[in-house]
Amino acid sequence: MLVFWVALILWTSERVLKGRGVKSFVAVGILAGWTHLLGAVIFGVALVRVFLRDRRLALRAGAVWAVCLAPVAWRVMQLVGDGGTYGQTGLDWGQVAAGIHQKAGWWVVLVLPAGFAGVRLKQALGGMALALLCGILALISLGIAAPHQQPYWLVLGPFVALLVASIRGPLPWVLAGAGLLTVGPDLLSRSHQLRSEITRERAVDRVLEEAGAADALWLVSPALEPDDDKRATSDVLWRFSPFSSAPSWRGPDNSFDFADPRYGHPREFGGRIVHSSVDVVQGRIEEGCQRIFEEADAFRKAVGWHLDAGRNVWVVLYDHGPACDMMGGLKWAMEPFSLRDLSPEDPSQSCRPIGEDRGLGRDWYCVIEGGG
Repeated sequence: MLVFWVALILWTSERVLKGRGVKSFVAVGILAGWTHLLGAVIFGVALVRVFLRDRRLALRAGAVWAVCLAPVAWRVMQLVGDGGTYGQTGLDWGQVAAGIHQKAGWWVVLVLPAGFAGVRLKQALGGMALALLCGILALISLGIAAPHQQPYWLVLGPFVALLVASIRGPLPWVLAGAGLLTVGPDLLSRSHQLRSEITRERAVDRVLEEAGAADALWLVSPALEPDDDKRATSDVLWRFSPFSSAPSWRGPDNSFDFADPRYGHPREFGGRIVHSSVDVVQGRIEEGCQRIFEEADAFRKAVGWHLDAGRNVWVVLYDHGPACDMMGGLKWAMEPFSLRDLSPEDPSQSCRPIGEDRGLGRDWYCVIEGGG
């Protein structure tokens, strides 16, 4: 969404420089600023370019934009004074370069023709891209953004595309064709893999079939990709339609902070409350992948709310093979509760495995019932 607004900022700013479309320019700038802080930064840079051409027009547009973004600016000011805002590790060139190379591959070479065009052909656009680059590096240096997170760098894409496209000759067409040949097969391959995964039996299928209409679900799967890696997909989560309404659930009387990941960011899907966590236990890992369980307060508190409301809680553990003793942690977290016996042939086994192991471990599911 942010990349979309950035592209529209560049397009509408060019129209403003030609004497038309100032309302569209401001509207896009407002939407970009409400989407992400970098959207506001890019609009501000584009506004400076307009200011150098027509000061009065830029001041009027900037005034309207600033008024509409006042709530965002107020929140930014609050975060600036919050020490937690600067909790990332700082600028690490090696980590940045490795992450971009891993995700972009050989497409990084586009920086060379884009840099040439920015110096020789489109100095204004090149200057805007340079200012944005410095802004991203500043956010990482201040510890606001993380060096291992690459989504920020996508906002440079529209700048690179326009700069390369400004070069005369066949190069832009060759690169555009290469892009289609690269992206198309990759999307088809990912779609095919996702469709094949959706058809195999998973524990979540059994739970969605057997759980009561008002029961709660808690999906647990460790983080197998780096934080904020947009390439990750999950066929388990695709069991829930992305096109259906899923309002957030905040417990009885707004009992917890929805941003706290320990509660699993629960949302309501068709009357069922669904949590999704990378773990339900806080602790540490010692040598030999030995886990020391320390607390599961948030999980137990939320389960208690559901039981008090008459809901059973169906817990699904999946894709957990590479992690350390996820099943042990889950059982430890559920100790205070009564579990439904899901294995008549083995009464000691309160949870049940489902499906086959395709390299990430078998799925398990457990049912927490009231009366414990």
